[in-house]
Amino acid sequence: MHRERSTQSLAPLVSVIIPVYNTEESYLRDCLRPFIQHTDSRIEIIVVDDGSQPATGEILRRLTQDCPNSIQLLRRKNGGQNAARNTGVDASTGKYIEFLDSDDCIDWQSQLKVLDVLETQQPDILGINVIRCTPAGATIGVLQFTEPDSLYHDVPAEYVLRKCGALWNQIVRRDIFEQAGIRLLEGIYIGEDLASIAPLIMSARKVGVIGTALYRFVDRPTSITHIVHPERLLDITKAFDFILNWMHSRVYADGFDEAHWLPEIERLAIIHICFRGVGRAVDWEGVHSSAIARLKNYMDRRFPRWRNNSLYQNDSSMHSLQYRLVIGGHYWTYLLCLRVSHMLAQFKSGKKE
Repeated sequence: MHRERSTQSLAPLVSVIIPVYNTEESYLRDCLRPFIQHTDSRIEIIVVDDGSQPATGEILRRLTQDCPNSIQLLRRKNGGQNAARNTGVDASTGKYIEFLDSDDCIDWQSQLKVLDVLETQQPDILGINVIRCTPAGATIGVLQFTEPDSLYHDVPAEYVLRKCGALWNQIVRRDIFEQAGIRLLEGIYIGEDLASIAPLIMSARKVGVIGTALYRFVDRPTSITHIVHPERLLDITKAFDFILNWMHSRVYADGFDEAHWLPEIERLAIIHICFRGVGRAVDWEGVHSSAIARLKNYMDRRFPRWRNNSLYQNDSSMHSLQYRLVIGGHYWTYLLCLRVSHMLAQFKSGKKE
């Protein structure tokens, strides 16, 4: 691994970790612009080039060479997004870890507010709001932990766990990684963020949220999230194996309350395996996808009483039409609804253009 570094004398409050793999230059510029145009000694930026083409490495070198903040540019063999993130965590010196994907960006004024909150409140984990937008910057929606612009307040860890999914909408104290005995799960495509953040949340003692929309998630057509990979449909089961194995290991290591957390993880499995996992298989491979039975069998084996989960039964959002179609096995109807929804979205997009 090759390292280029610009250093400052004081240990930073936050290490912003940015994994990069052949990201287009325009997105890299937008991602790094706030850190190039502004400075704050409480931040260090760690850019990890995960085996990109030489042209991407040259772009990164140009963009980072004049950055006024403390910045590291690391280069490693390609290992995937979480492998690059782990490299960044290993190299970090900040009290907190903030993850930023190279095709997304942050709002600088919101970043300053978050830094102030971390200094004064010192949570183990801070949940932030996220704006989902087009590459042109138009807002598509908001992923929120709390009301927009609301002040910091403590919440139960369960509250954040129920809303989590991506690494980038939580900021985590670096020592929680060590306390939890966690390295981010590598080697899978679907569920790697969920598998990594869930144990960190369950290990936290002080969890808070703030209504500041720090993160801008750019929904770009060339994103890896839009690429169909049927061979990876079962990755989500590996993610839950990782979580369940971690939970079991912590029972013996430090008396982790597995019985308390298992219903929460079971609820997440209903969302990510029974609904999204099976729904993804229907969308990608059709109603006769072999992955459907394998996903359902996994649920029945690992969570044999999932249908009786009280969190699932009492959550109205998990009894919508789409949920009922997928979980009830009405795959043809679900697929028809999905196709109509896609057509309407394309029609609306065409009208706007």
